[in-house]
Amino acid sequence: YYYNGEFPAGYLKVISRPMDFGTIVSKLLEGEHQSVGAFAEDCRFVCENCKKFYDSKPEMAMFVEQANRLNAVMSEEIGALIVNDQQRGPLPQLPPPPTRMTTPPKELLRTILRELRATTYTSKVTKAILRAMAPFEKPVDLTEYPDYTNFVETPMDLSKVERRIEEGVYLTPDDFEFECLLIFENCEKYNTPKKHVDIVTMAKHGARSFKKILTSYLKKLESGKFAIQSVQPKQPKQPKQPKQPKQPKPAPVAAPTTGSKGTKRARSPTPSTSTSPPAPKAQTDTTQTATKKLKTETGAVKSIARTMHASKEARRPVTAQGAQGESANSGPVPLSVSIERVKQSFSSRRVTKNLEPWEVACVRILTALSKHPWLSGSAPRFIFHVPVPTLFPEIADAYKAKIAKPMDLTTIEGTLLQGGILKAPQEFVDNLSLVFSNAISFNQAGHDEGDPMSCAYFEASQHLLFYVRMLSLEHLAGFLVENVGADVTHIQQGAFSGWKLTKNFKKAAKEEMESLVLNIQMEKSDVLERLAWWELECEKLLKALRHQSDLRYMTFFIHTTYPADYAAYVSKPIDWNDCNRNLQDRMYDTIGMCAEDIRLIFSNAVKYNARAKGTETVSGQAYAAAVYMSAKLEAAIDRMLLTVSERLGREKVESAIQRREKVAQELAEEEKARAEGRDIDTWRAERDRKKAEEEAKKLLETRQTIKVNLPQRAPSYREYAESDFDPFEEEDDAHHEQAYIEAAKRERVLYMKQQKERKETTKIACKVGIGVFARLAIKKQLRESFEQKDKVRNAVELAEKTKSTKFTPESDHHNGPDHAIPAPSKVKTAVRDKKIRMVLGRKRKKIRQSCVFD
Repeated sequence: YYYNGEFPAGYLKVISRPMDFGTIVSKLLEGEHQSVGAFAEDCRFVCENCKKFYDSKPEMAMFVEQANRLNAVMSEEIGALIVNDQQRGPLPQLPPPPTRMTTPPKELLRTILRELRATTYTSKVTKAILRAMAPFEKPVDLTEYPDYTNFVETPMDLSKVERRIEEGVYLTPDDFEFECLLIFENCEKYNTPKKHVDIVTMAKHGARSFKKILTSYLKKLESGKFAIQSVQPKQPKQPKQPKQPKQPKPAPVAAPTTGSKGTKRARSPTPSTSTSPPAPKAQTDTTQTATKKLKTETGAVKSIARTMHASKEARRPVTAQGAQGESANSGPVPLSVSIERVKQSFSSRRVTKNLEPWEVACVRILTALSKHPWLSGSAPRFIFHVPVPTLFPEIADAYKAKIAKPMDLTTIEGTLLQGGILKAPQEFVDNLSLVFSNAISFNQAGHDEGDPMSCAYFEASQHLLFYVRMLSLEHLAGFLVENVGADVTHIQQGAFSGWKLTKNFKKAAKEEMESLVLNIQMEKSDVLERLAWWELECEKLLKALRHQSDLRYMTFFIHTTYPADYAAYVSKPIDWNDCNRNLQDRMYDTIGMCAEDIRLIFSNAVKYNARAKGTETVSGQAYAAAVYMSAKLEAAIDRMLLTVSERLGREKVESAIQRREKVAQELAEEEKARAEGRDIDTWRAERDRKKAEEEAKKLLETRQTIKVNLPQRAPSYREYAESDFDPFEEEDDAHHEQAYIEAAKRERVLYMKQQKERKETTKIACKVGIGVFARLAIKKQLRESFEQKDKVRNAVELAEKTKSTKFTPESDHHNGPDHAIPAPSKVKTAVRDKKIRMVLGRKRKKIRQSCVFD
């Protein structure tokens, strides 16, 4: 009653100075109270106004009593506050509250509108990145939506807002904010009754984004950081004077030598142009360094570089990067320095919010590549980040002669973020495939000859080319075009370049991943052990369906109670708990078996509830939920297929590399034994004997191992079968910002709905019970009345019969059939029952009219 309420009728005629606690809080926050006395006076007005208005109304005495109690409590607190303020002494006068800005500059509004138009939106179903403001750019076409004016009184769009900015209509930021938010409110008014969930969600996202942008720019304007930059026109940049390069110090730098894991790095000298004498290590001959040999951690002896003869230059195991490298005479440089040099060669780097939607998707592809185990970290296993001549200047001429169009990952990133170079996502995909196809072409000769490092780069490039194709078709799914040209007839599988961003290539890629992943037989873990990695992927697939925002859809499928006729339509009933229990009990042999069971959950629901499609019944809601969750499941399966297929291919390449390293280690040990003058056959027999002994020892240790403390297994999901919802820990997902808040709102709405239905059910049950007891009472009363009447009638008949028998004794001799009298009890009972049924029928009709039955 005392906080941001509405004025009753006639309130302002009686009260000259209205006051409430909401206004007091606003004054405190805005600094309008200059003293404690002013604050106490406002608080006093809250209670006095209430007593003054309701004192003359006896029926409102309860409000006066509440105001008195509130005043008593406030008087004690405010009194203590005043005493404390007096003890502290006078405070300096507070500055007056800041005045609100009257007319915002046009450049500010243009900037806000421009940034709002650059906002993107990620669809929760398709995961496609869309322009969030595209539906709000132009006025609504009334020919396509003729009933739009029935829902919306004041249409508004971004083009109209832009026009009104130029006309100077907005005198305050509040006017601008009102009309911009009106765009999204109109969208919600029209599409909410029609249940267009996607466009309503996009409107809510646009309203939130606009409020954030407006708040940030108003703060900049108040602090003075925006005015000078926005009002003044941009001046053309003056060409910078080239700086004199600093003389490098004569220090050795690391050069990557091999892609094998755990290998050491050789150090080669950097040529120095300074006048100081070089370090002793820098005087080492380059040819001697190139032929130096080191032992790897596995014991294999590998040449870390080669003498650069013309016949062997083409076999140098390197990556296929771009052509912005240093000259052949500049020497190798560290990887981090090379990456920074390539980035500095581009004039500008746009931030993500200024990119187009397809450019944002391309940035995500590069981010996913940077997190790959082979490409991540400061010392990646395989280097595709910088131009080849930067790290290997000695083969620059041979590389340029063989590769027509060099490319590397850092160059692609700089080209994308600079803008104006790539016009479509297909150009980005072509450049990305060129990075790995160049490496395949350049290392083909070394792979054919069996060079370990060339083989490693060749096979890794093939795998990464396959991964990039699947990654691009997944992240750029929202920008695929229709099938055109010859790509419909035949699509190659495996590692190849030149794929197109079409729906047919996307379909073929999914079929290829399904053939590689779904039916492969992998080793299962024990029941009491941790899940294997592919079983964890299946568990992630199940958890993807249990997101907090999808609770209202998944309630039908977590623990399902099947109808009586369900088996007539569905041959294999299954729900989420069944799939999770099968996974925990290690019932699945392949990923395809798990995916098929999960798909069966929603296909069964669609099949059984198809008759109620489009209705508001429970079956209709279950059908719509099954369709929605089925689409989300397919998106999750696509991500799982991408992850699993990449890991299987990576493990295959790594096992091949390890096998070659093992062979090289054995050959090196054999060469060492031969150099020591030992008999090779005897040495081989001894080596095989040692291997057999080591394997037998490991096997014996495994058999003798006793698991004393068995790992505690997680509680079975049978325990949670009766629960409505068992939330999992959610993964980081930027596409569900308000998931918890929306779920809490839905829970509250559901609770209020259940409370209302519970009251209605109680009311109906009371009416039915009253009707039943009323019918029983009426029936009992009728039975008693008829029994009383029968007793009276029987007594009268008995008296008449006795009288007639007394005066006519001859009647005792009439025993023939003509004088037989029917049993009076049976006739009376039949008549009585008939009357009871008639009366009960009338009473029942009246009771039915007064009761409500379901």
